[in-house]
Amino acid sequence: MNEGGGDKKKPKKKPRKRGGNGGAAKTVKQQLPQDKAERVAPHHLITKKRSAENGDNQQPKKTVKQQLPQDKTERVAPPQPQDKTERVARPQPQNKTERVARPQPQDKTERVAQPQPVDKKCPAENGDGQKPKKRKPRKKKLGGDITEAKQNIDVKKKETEKTKAGETKSNPGERRSNTGETKTVVTGEKGELVKKRKKIFKKKKKPKENQSTVEKIDNQSTVELIDNSNFDFGNSERSFKNLEGSISPKTLRVLQQLGFKEMTEIQAKAIPKLLQGLDLRGTAKTGSGKTLAFTIPVIELMSKLNFMPSQGTGVVILSPTRELSIQTRDVLAPFAKAHSLTMELIIGGTNMKTEAAKLRQGVNIIVATPGRFLDHLRSTKDFIFKNMACLVLDEADRILDTGFEHDLKKILQHLPSERQTILFSATKDTKTNALAPLALKANPVEVDVDSDKNEATVDGLEQAYVVCPIEKRVSLLCRLIKENQDKKVMIFLNSVWNVKYYHHILNCLEVPVSLLHGRLSQNKRTDGFFTFKNQTKGTLLCTDVGARGWDIKGIDLIIQFDPPSDPMEYIHRVGRTARAGDSGSAILFLQPHETNFISYMKSHSVTLPHMDISWREVEELQVEELNQHDEHLSNMGKKAYRAFLRSYMALPLKSIFDPSKLDTLRVARAYGFNKEPLKVRLFRKEKRK
Repeated sequence: MNEGGGDKKKPKKKPRKRGGNGGAAKTVKQQLPQDKAERVAPHHLITKKRSAENGDNQQPKKTVKQQLPQDKTERVAPPQPQDKTERVARPQPQNKTERVARPQPQDKTERVAQPQPVDKKCPAENGDGQKPKKRKPRKKKLGGDITEAKQNIDVKKKETEKTKAGETKSNPGERRSNTGETKTVVTGEKGELVKKRKKIFKKKKKPKENQSTVEKIDNQSTVELIDNSNFDFGNSERSFKNLEGSISPKTLRVLQQLGFKEMTEIQAKAIPKLLQGLDLRGTAKTGSGKTLAFTIPVIELMSKLNFMPSQGTGVVILSPTRELSIQTRDVLAPFAKAHSLTMELIIGGTNMKTEAAKLRQGVNIIVATPGRFLDHLRSTKDFIFKNMACLVLDEADRILDTGFEHDLKKILQHLPSERQTILFSATKDTKTNALAPLALKANPVEVDVDSDKNEATVDGLEQAYVVCPIEKRVSLLCRLIKENQDKKVMIFLNSVWNVKYYHHILNCLEVPVSLLHGRLSQNKRTDGFFTFKNQTKGTLLCTDVGARGWDIKGIDLIIQFDPPSDPMEYIHRVGRTARAGDSGSAILFLQPHETNFISYMKSHSVTLPHMDISWREVEELQVEELNQHDEHLSNMGKKAYRAFLRSYMALPLKSIFDPSKLDTLRVARAYGFNKEPLKVRLFRKEKRK
């Protein structure tokens, strides 16, 4: 009884004693701190850190293998031999054991065991849960569907095709891929491919529209040369054939290619004297051929002296504007090329360091504007000009008018005195008369063409003037442009801002016009000049930058929207048309109080008939409405208004162009304003006087 009773009580007491002292559970709780014991869950995996803290010698990998099926353990197995499953069998970093230990679906393990193609989707398919890593594209290796025999056949086919076409045999390291593209395996052939690419790139280089000034002039010059083997100079008194014996056959050949048969009057009188080495002062109208009159003697002088680049510069030709310098170089280019002479264009707006480098190497002929040439004389080292044989001052009157008088005198002081000097101008005035003794030797040859004629303009020019109130000028100008839209027209204004303003407003009215003025960059000026030169029709708005020396063929009409400063300026403006025997027209705009300018022009041998306008047929434009819809036009109008008043105030003939007689309110209405948009102080002071 007692034993049985003791047996009954012992099982009840034993669980209590075991729960408090002894057994495996007691050992775990004693070894771990209380918080550690609570954190060990029944079904939670023991990580590597905690097994170390517990002092347990068991490795976590064994626990993972026990919990995972047999096929899952293959994923953490040692690396297998290299094959396409290599990326799956690689040992993972230690901190990723938890991801490996998670139970995965059974079907995923089958996909791991099978060899899969290696691509960017493999990590996601393997169930790693990792984002696909960006890998560098590998070069496609030959293999797979293409056998070695097929590759050899492709190579042989390629070699036979090249031999048929007369090409060189391909390198054996060059094969074809699945797409038919040529792949290079041998490293030595890559250099050949690079060379081929360079050659192809060079072939693709073509002359663009936006080229440098020198390249454009070279292209223009080469185009003008024509192979004229059956060309005949003729037997007239002014035929270039009469110069045979005085000039070289190379020069005659270029004249033949350019299509020149007869000399103009200034050429027939000046060339023989200049070939003798004499100083000359020539005066002739615009478009009379003065450029060719000094080009032939200059080229012949360099050819006879056998001038070499090592001797430095032999000829300097100074022109008042960049565009005229470009044209002069254009005329000289074929002659210089025929005689193997070097030539350089030196003008503002270009790279001075590049010009200086060429001058140090030696340039036989320089075509330049005075300001930039003086800069090189002062600052460019090793610039040899002591051997200079000839100086040409083209459009000398215009050089003095544009403010280069001081620069020109400085240039004459730097240059050697023993030289031939040629001075050409369209007019004779006091400044040119004062310059001649400084530049020319004593008793130079005087050649004056057309001085005995009654008219200062050429015979083929039809001229007229129109009296127009200032507020109606835009409407009349718009009508004239539309009537002559199939012709080549130049319109002259006195300020840059007015060129910009009327260019904007006319294009807004769907009357296409282009512009050119002195504040444009050199590239834009050159582009605008050649674009208008090569056009058969079109309208150009410009300042007086285009009034001198431009030899543009086919200009039909000249409109002087703003009045010229003097009769000489008028002659040069209208001289852009009716050149070299062609015909042309010119229209001058005048306000009612400016009509005395006609009698003043007649005293200078320029007769202008009156042009009647039917104002009913002239559509009146509402400039004010345009200003309301276009804020940019309104802002430009304010600046153009101020520029007009200032340019009007700068006109020298105050008896005719009197600022006090100018109604500023009507001027404001011409620019679309009901009142004066701003005050011009200097103009008000001038008006009070």
